[in-house]
Amino acid sequence: MNWDTDILNSRGRVHHTLVDVCAPSDTAEAIEATRAPNHRGIFAYGGGRGYGDTASNNGGRSILTSRLNDIHEFDSKDGRIVYDPGATFELLVQWLLQEMNTGPLRK
Repeated sequence: MNWDTDILNSRGRVHHTLVDVCAPSDTAEAIEATRAPNHRGIFAYGGGRGYGDTASNNGGRSILTSRLNDIHEFDSKDGRIVYDPGATFELLVQWLLQEMNTGPLRK
C-alpha cells in the first residue's frame, strides 16, 4: 500500500489538516491499509462533504474511499442497496435511473 502526504478538507471546525493518505482500489487493499501502524490512528475519508471534523486527524493516516465506489446489489422490493463507501449520491442516482430505464438525470 502506497502512502502519500496530502491536505484533507472538511466543513467542520477543523477545515483542513495534513495527513498521510492511501487510496485502495478494493476491499483487500482497504483492510491492508487499516493494519498499517500509526500512533495517531486511521480513519476513512470520503469527499469531505460531512459536517463534522472529518479532517481532524492531523499527523495521522486516512483511507481515501473514492476508488471504492461499486454498487453491488439492489433489491427493488424493499429498496435496499448494497454499495461501497466511496459511492457518491450522484453515482447512486445515475445508477438507479439506468436500472429503471428512465434515462439520464437532467440538470
